Amino acid sequence: MASINYPYPDPENEAERAANRQAADDYQRQEEEAATLLHLTEGLPPVAPELLLEQMRLDLATAGLHVAPPAPLTDEDQGGVVVYINDDAQVVVD
Repeated sequence: MASINYPYPDPENEAERAANRQAADDYQRQEEEAATLLHLTEGLPPVAPELLLEQMRLDLATAGLHVAPPAPLTDEDQGGVVVYINDDAQVVVD
């Protein structure tokens, strides 16, 4: 379990050891959920970058972030996040 971020690298009491066990359990659960999701996506066609771009913009705006247009930025649009498709057809969030 190499990438677990233990809250107490050197536990000194039972409460800290319990927190580390909980972190390890949480990490294991996340790994299992990720494996399940990967299994469920096998055989599905890839999502079009344009659809993913719009979904990312919607998700970020729903989370309360200001989503600025990619370019050119005006004084009104300064700040927030910019979501765009790069030259490799990947969705980028800046």
